[in-house]
Amino acid sequence: KVKKMSEGITAMEEEVKDKTPNFVSGTAELEPDMSLAQLVFRYGRLLSNDDDVIADGIDVEQMKENYEKKLSAEIERKQMAPLYEWICMKFGWDIDKKKLEEMKLSNDAEAAYLEAKLDEARRNSGDMEVVDAMFDIARFYGRICDKEKTYLANDEIRDRAKVSSGKKVDAVMNKIRISLFYLDLVKAKEQLAQAKKLAETGGDWDRNNRLAVYEAIFFLVNRDFKEAAKKLLSGV
Repeated sequence: KVKKMSEGITAMEEEVKDKTPNFVSGTAELEPDMSLAQLVFRYGRLLSNDDDVIADGIDVEQMKENYEKKLSAEIERKQMAPLYEWICMKFGWDIDKKKLEEMKLSNDAEAAYLEAKLDEARRNSGDMEVVDAMFDIARFYGRICDKEKTYLANDEIRDRAKVSSGKKVDAVMNKIRISLFYLDLVKAKEQLAQAKKLAETGGDWDRNNRLAVYEAIFFLVNRDFKEAAKKLLSGV
């Protein structure tokens, strides 16, 4: 039975790799990619026709086209169906239904593979392997920018009984990251407070510094540059 399960997971892994060029598993990448958030922000500023961001002599239409190409290429490369739907709604893009369906199928295949790996870990491995598999799922939803599922996946880690305080901090910081990606400042503020409380017992040097950076970004978005500077300097 175990052999058949392993063979099934291997087959699912190959299918996922075929459908997902940027397949991620068992790695410690921080997701989502915040450089993509910056790209979305700059594109939005261009669409607003804000004189502060449009210099004289700049071909605005060409810049818009370049940003759209970059966004589309990155969304397709990482198979980010949730972000694609959000961007189409936010910026009024026409939805390519065929492309969206292909990305959703890819997402479903990868989610099924990761859930199968988690199930196998629960059956045959220890707590460490189970938590690693849970983090793989959380990173996957972060990578494709599915905010609600990222929240849920990390909440399951945070609320799990046999998880260290440090891992709980990591889970909450994953939530902060996607909240900042979508500029959901209400959620980010709540999550920062929760992470700081957890860090009192489970925050090492690296985690405390990373948390300080996220808090600095929160202050920057709110244009509180003095507090942002304090947080950044605290990590030097």
